[in-house]
Amino acid sequence: MTGIPSRTSSRLIKPAVFVVLSAIVSLGSAASALAPFQAEYRFNIANSVSGTATRELRQQGDTWVYRFSSAIPVIGRASETSTFRLDDKGNVQPLGYQQGFRLLTNSRNINLRFDQAARRVNVQKNRQASQYPLQSGVLDSLNLEVQLRQDLQRTGTPARQYLLAEADGISPVQLTLEGNARIQTPAGSFDTVVIRRLHKNRDRQTRLWLAPSLNYLPVRVQQNDEGTLYTINLNKLRQ
Repeated sequence: MTGIPSRTSSRLIKPAVFVVLSAIVSLGSAASALAPFQAEYRFNIANSVSGTATRELRQQGDTWVYRFSSAIPVIGRASETSTFRLDDKGNVQPLGYQQGFRLLTNSRNINLRFDQAARRVNVQKNRQASQYPLQSGVLDSLNLEVQLRQDLQRTGTPARQYLLAEADGISPVQLTLEGNARIQTPAGSFDTVVIRRLHKNRDRQTRLWLAPSLNYLPVRVQQNDEGTLYTINLNKLRQ
């Protein structure tokens, strides 16, 4: 961990720092190619704060567990866990999602349970419980990445729209294919396809560089949030 700034504010060190990959849209491929892995990333925030984050995908029977974790000593830590299954077409069926983070004196915990039988999403945000209807094709912020990679494997392009389940309801996520680029990361050089998320806020820009040679694993993610630049690069991969 290097470069902790002397002026640390909640505006600079936002929760998105820890969940940038998953909040952006964070692994899978076609159902037959989905395989356990562990990836380590290096992140940098505005050339002021840097550190590492890990992503791990493992299989338990017919259920997949995908976990993200990151920490900045003293300042905060965050984790996310998604559990899901794949249907016979290789599409994601979410089961549960947990998110927790602590940022300075602030903390938040979110738990989503996807009740497929009752067609509802049960929400626990800190100590408040709520629920809303479950729509077909809905995803959480981690397994949305899995579905994106499934779609790229099958068709070479993202779906026109993804549905993201959050604590306060479901919101649409739109992605577009920008082109191809060869980039250098701490893990090596990769030929990539570049995906951009379309935000309503023009001061927010998000791009992902996905490597076809790694079944479209994200090897770089970059987000410009109202002038604050977050960058994550692949550092190590174990499959």
